[in-house]
Amino acid sequence: MLYMWQVSSYLWAFLAKSHTKKEFESDTILNLPKRQKQRKACSHTVTKFDHHCIWISNCVAGGNQIQFIFFLLSTIIINSTHGVLCARFLIKAYSAPLVGYGSVQKAFGLKKGLKILFNSFTPVFAQVFMFAIISLALVPFCIGQILNVLQNKTTFERLKNQRLCLEILEGKKVLVDYKEIKDSKDAIDGTMIEKVAAAKWLQKRNIYDQCKAKNIKEALEMAFTRK
Repeated sequence: MLYMWQVSSYLWAFLAKSHTKKEFESDTILNLPKRQKQRKACSHTVTKFDHHCIWISNCVAGGNQIQFIFFLLSTIIINSTHGVLCARFLIKAYSAPLVGYGSVQKAFGLKKGLKILFNSFTPVFAQVFMFAIISLALVPFCIGQILNVLQNKTTFERLKNQRLCLEILEGKKVLVDYKEIKDSKDAIDGTMIEKVAAAKWLQKRNIYDQCKAKNIKEALEMAFTRK
């Protein structure tokens, strides 16, 4: 059952189209006309672009963001399940009466006994380690994607926002009248806003956020109705 869920969720994310017909308001500060981005890797313009994923060979955007989250969830659950099963097998093997840790230790000694048991179950140890690493790596990424849906943001927009905040703090860019970003050399005297205040305001700014319920509804509509 888990394998079927994994395969179906991957195919769902792989085959889902990332682009939709929905049009958003243009974000002049982040330079996102109609919240769209031209992607050479995908050979088309995508709306609500998040990132390009090599595993599904497609851009993750408004049209397939929900499908991608389901793919991440299934991968985390399956890897965690495999890791737990392998760990249980190791515990049972080490406590077995004939081949367990106690019997091998009596026959070969502590150091050699541990070495024999480890060498005997090296593939299982490797699987536990691999499944744990994959799950731990994907959990924060999956949480980030879920937060993106709840807040109506994308990873691309977050990174672009962070870069602009850093450039403001470094004096490379200025926020003019809370309406547009300009190079510091092109700024007019008297219109520059205090750096820290401007950066803090920009961090909180999100013109696409409605409320959590409406953000979820919008994400579902884009994923399932292509609108």
